[in-house]
Amino acid sequence: MAPDACWPWSSAASGGDRPEQACSTLVDLLCYRARSQPEGVAYVFLRDGERQEEAITYLQLERQARRIGASLQGLEVHSEAVGLLYHPGLGFIEAFFGCLFAGLVAIPVQTPPGLKRLGGLTAILSDAGTRLVLTSSDILEALHKDPSKHDWAQSLRLLATDQISVEPSPDWHPADPAVNSAAFFQYTSGTTNAPRGVVVSHANVLSNEELIRKAFRHDRTTIGIGWLPHFHDMGLIGNLLQGLYIGRPCILMSPFHFIQRPLRWLQAISHYQATTSGGPTFAYDLCVQKIGAAQRDQLDLSSWTLAFIGAETVRSATIQRFADTFSSCGFNRDAFYPCYGLAEATLFVTGSQVRQPVVVKQVSREGLMENQVVGCDVPSDQSIGIVGCGREGLDHQVLIVDPVTRVRCSADRVGEIWVKGKSVANGYRNRPQETGQIFAARLADSEVGPFLRTGDLGFIQENNLFVTGRIKDIIILHGKTHYPHEIELTVEHCADGLQAGGGAAFSLEREGREQVIMVQEVERMALRSISPSDCIEAIRTSVLSVHGVRLDAVVLIKPATIPRTTSGKVRRDHCRMEFLAGSLAVVRGWPQPGIGAE
Repeated sequence: MAPDACWPWSSAASGGDRPEQACSTLVDLLCYRARSQPEGVAYVFLRDGERQEEAITYLQLERQARRIGASLQGLEVHSEAVGLLYHPGLGFIEAFFGCLFAGLVAIPVQTPPGLKRLGGLTAILSDAGTRLVLTSSDILEALHKDPSKHDWAQSLRLLATDQISVEPSPDWHPADPAVNSAAFFQYTSGTTNAPRGVVVSHANVLSNEELIRKAFRHDRTTIGIGWLPHFHDMGLIGNLLQGLYIGRPCILMSPFHFIQRPLRWLQAISHYQATTSGGPTFAYDLCVQKIGAAQRDQLDLSSWTLAFIGAETVRSATIQRFADTFSSCGFNRDAFYPCYGLAEATLFVTGSQVRQPVVVKQVSREGLMENQVVGCDVPSDQSIGIVGCGREGLDHQVLIVDPVTRVRCSADRVGEIWVKGKSVANGYRNRPQETGQIFAARLADSEVGPFLRTGDLGFIQENNLFVTGRIKDIIILHGKTHYPHEIELTVEHCADGLQAGGGAAFSLEREGREQVIMVQEVERMALRSISPSDCIEAIRTSVLSVHGVRLDAVVLIKPATIPRTTSGKVRRDHCRMEFLAGSLAVVRGWPQPGIGAE
């Protein structure tokens, strides 16, 4: 079903232009859109994840940003940054630009359901050096209703922006920030480190948005749909700000509505005839698992020409399963767009070719253990298929470097991915030592730099970046390198009832040697039907057969209990900590439940 005719979303509608000539900051960008497309629909938020639409035009957004910005300037704000505590919706977008219009730095933060587990918020605000938090009236009311549960809020200054209605004076003007000044702090949850605030400048954002526009080939026919969190780089940069940058409508829904019912995402793509949408690997797996044949019959995905996939290891099996499952809905496998990026580079670093077959390179499993890239002609038990994530954009450079010697690797060696370009952020907030180590790396033999050290491993062949894993996640046994995601992939396919993308393989040193542990979620529908002992035996046998690794412990856990980042990546470090603490939601363990407890 196509969107209503009253929406100005036809290919003849305005938008899809290139604002890089007229805009040097995000403040410029919104003002430009309000002037050139005042009645154009900027965002539509689906309040129920389906048909309850709440829309805002560019002019309406700019006016509300002015109200908030003027109000903030009228306060005595003793810091440069402001926390943004919002449920998914248009309120966050208004507050984000209100901060920028006031000349302040925005700090998007996570708002968990029920306002539980907000302890991390105070740590972020303390690191950023601010006590001012913008929020909505419903969150403010909930905090005031039961202050004993939210004593952390007593030390903060909270302001509900949906209660701001006073118009600024006619002579009030938005701030005119410097191009290289901070626009926002992107606090990364990370899979291996505590949250750190990436200082992202206006120049970083506009550079990255232009990279995405060119790579995705966005134009005046583009319609985007997103469910990713607004406090995550892929949601903020890839969904919210890309739509504004190209002047085309962006339809949004809450990530909670997607997780509750993945069908909503594809229904929205079908209903609005969206062209661009995407997410991490687990999102596509979830759609395959949760959307049945009868529901697929109601979907038309033929308009979906760019399905970006990234934020975690891109699996060829996921791409194939999704394409096979939804081909009857008009989905074209060539719409898949594997890409690579990270918050420290604003978001986008490399991407594949639009509407071209996904590149999967078969390499020797044994070779990878030695950090060597040995190609294989055909898939086999002795090879691994790695999905290519394309190449870097204009004015950016990606190198593969030996992380120890800091010398460039040859094309047949795995090394650390280093990035240089206008999208690379200024560093971490209040962490000068880490900023110097990570954002100012130079090649040892030429002193060329500075480069961003990503902490990711990979290789480049035939103009394609192939990502093999994270340095801090790899498992080294007897001098050989094992990638945890490859072990996890073997496990999820070795027996029925094991949750795809729901495993964590990691190592730890105990009893004088390196031990390898496998933690794996069980599918909800399989909890009562599987034989846990048979599953554990299948896991042990498969990992030994395929990888030559003897597992020291296997723990089956309940559905949706494995630790994840805000973007859905499995947090192996947290899983390791829960294993050692004996706090995993165990279904069955081997050698015994709670084996990790000390």
